[in-house]
Amino acid sequence: MRQLLHQQGAAHSQSYNADPSAYLFALNTYIALLAKLVAASALPNASQDIHDASVLIAKRVAALESGALFEHAGVVNMLNGDFFSWYRDDSAWATFSPVINALVARLTGISYDVQKKSPASTRDLFKGIYETFVPRALRHALGEFYTPDWLAEFGLNTLNWQPDDDLLDPTCGSGTFVLEALRRRLADGHPRTAHKLLDGLYGFDLNPLAVLTAKGSLAVYVAPYLDSDNPVRLSIYLADAINPASQEIDGSYAHVLQTEVGVKSFRLPQKVIVRSDFSDFSLI
Repeated sequence: MRQLLHQQGAAHSQSYNADPSAYLFALNTYIALLAKLVAASALPNASQDIHDASVLIAKRVAALESGALFEHAGVVNMLNGDFFSWYRDDSAWATFSPVINALVARLTGISYDVQKKSPASTRDLFKGIYETFVPRALRHALGEFYTPDWLAEFGLNTLNWQPDDDLLDPTCGSGTFVLEALRRRLADGHPRTAHKLLDGLYGFDLNPLAVLTAKGSLAVYVAPYLDSDNPVRLSIYLADAINPASQEIDGSYAHVLQTEVGVKSFRLPQKVIVRSDFSDFSLI
């Protein structure tokens, strides 16, 4: 970690050693922004909006971070409680904006149609980006181990997973297993609607950046099949599969979280959770 901070600090003429956590959070913010921009660039309608140079970059970023671009393209839950949108309101926005504008321009004109690319280059779209920015030793120190694409392929072969089967990965990371399942559905000639391609594919993860990149990859994969009049919900959730909410005697569900201001307990009545419109809470 110290070596990384020293190298990056020298390259940027900055000192990152005083606050390594801030450096890592800023790095994750950049990767998250890149994932959102790539996903928006791949989606119908959204790609036109994010690359419209006649609109101020601040307005385009606001539409991106609000989720409006994705909803307009047919994805209603691309961003839920995003941890990485703080930069929009930061006092350094004037410094950030030209860099972001240049990044958006660099993404213009790239083909995001995964059907026209080799499977090896499209299985997990953002894993390579993250590995480029974060050295292997640091990833392992943080407990981050990416699943090789060949292992996901081998795992589904061993399970004899078929394109009509469901799949739940309770620790999905950036979505390697879920994306392999989706890739197989596309190769199998599965019904070509976004709803049918995504039906029964689920992932949970504790890492908000992993959840975002998994959603971004799914959105890129199904981009040609999205319909803004019949939007989809990406079934990748920020959740702890090992420590789920527990059902209490009174019929409510409780979940305990460690926060910066201490341990907090959250409780919801069962009647609320089982309502058919409960998922609408994720839009708040």
